[in-house]
Amino acid sequence: MNQVLNLLELDVEIREFISHLDEMKNAKEMADNLTFLKWFYTGITVLPKWLSFR
Repeated sequence: MNQVLNLLELDVEIREFISHLDEMKNAKEMADNLTFLKWFYTGITVLPKWLSFR
């Protein structure tokens, strides 16, 4: 019986760890999207000025 309880606790810990990994992956995707948006915005705002300056 004790071994079963230990396995159940381990299962819960593994599930929490996996969900934590999923959250980290989502956070990385959000950061990548923000980086893309930042460069995209910079390109839209700076490029016309740079072209008109030339």
